[in-house]
Amino acid sequence: MSTMKYTIIIPYMNSMSNFRKRNLFYVIENYMNIFNDADICIVEQTTSELLKPDLLNKYGTHITYFSCEFGENFHKTKLLNYAINKIDSDIYIMGDADAYIDSNCVYSIKNDINKGSLIYPFSSVNYLSEYDTRNMLFNNKISYNNHGIVITRQTGLINVFTKKTYERVGGFDECFTEWGAEDDAFLIKCRRLISPIYRNIRPNSVVYHLFHPKINTPTYLSKKIYKNNRKYCACIKRMSIDDLNDYVNKKNDMNYYINKYETMGKLNTEFKWECTPQGGLTIDTTIYDIDDTTNMSFTKLLNIINEEDGKEYAINFIKNIIFKIPNLTEEQVKELNLWMI
Repeated sequence: MSTMKYTIIIPYMNSMSNFRKRNLFYVIENYMNIFNDADICIVEQTTSELLKPDLLNKYGTHITYFSCEFGENFHKTKLLNYAINKIDSDIYIMGDADAYIDSNCVYSIKNDINKGSLIYPFSSVNYLSEYDTRNMLFNNKISYNNHGIVITRQTGLINVFTKKTYERVGGFDECFTEWGAEDDAFLIKCRRLISPIYRNIRPNSVVYHLFHPKINTPTYLSKKIYKNNRKYCACIKRMSIDDLNDYVNKKNDMNYYINKYETMGKLNTEFKWECTPQGGLTIDTTIYDIDDTTNMSFTKLLNIINEEDGKEYAINFIKNIIFKIPNLTEEQVKELNLWMI
């Protein structure tokens, strides 16, 4: 029997969407069923009728609830820092309120923690359709026949780390607001200051993302908040190791380094590469932060994946993601085949 203490932290902010509310409780039930030796902490921004503590009592002593006031905009990183500093644990599992896992992911959480500074316990993400999510939440029926897109590489949703890792990288960066790139920034700090991250590549280790009305619309993606988040992430990637150490030790704030690296001309990156005109499949290059140009080749992208995650993962990425892009040219297919040799 494991003597490690596992704590799942779920940051949450109430909304008018019935999906958001029901998703959260579905996720809680999932963890209680398949990871019953872990504690769960719900840390909510502002108190909602939904999450009054008496509604959580039915889950017993394994549930902790905090409520924080951080203004109108969602502050995921502040919520996470608040909860982690309140709860002592050996292993922290940061989970989104709309993502649940299978038992194979639990196995990875318990057995892979020493394989990297940050653990991603899933090998694929299944974005459930509205149809499937409605069946699960409202009709208590489970069916993945109409699932949404499945991807094999992602930051966020579920990640695992120790208290020592958290403290070494200075926690989550509170300059990030709303959503977008805060998980990437944490990943980059872990990889640069401690050791490579570990991605579970065992088959059938799946995290399921429940449907909800999308926020990543063109309007939001053009907002200053989102663009600033991407710039903060890029700045962390561009920092020298001395600057990064000074930053996590709070010798200078983010604005200081933004000004420094903008002056150096190193923060001009376009962050997202649309791979299909239909928008059904994208490769988000935020965590690669490749260079100061929007012209990115597959080879350049794959070389960075290889450096950060290894050849096996990069080849899986080609087979499971890139080869699914419609209308690849003969030259692109040749480029990919040569890279895999």
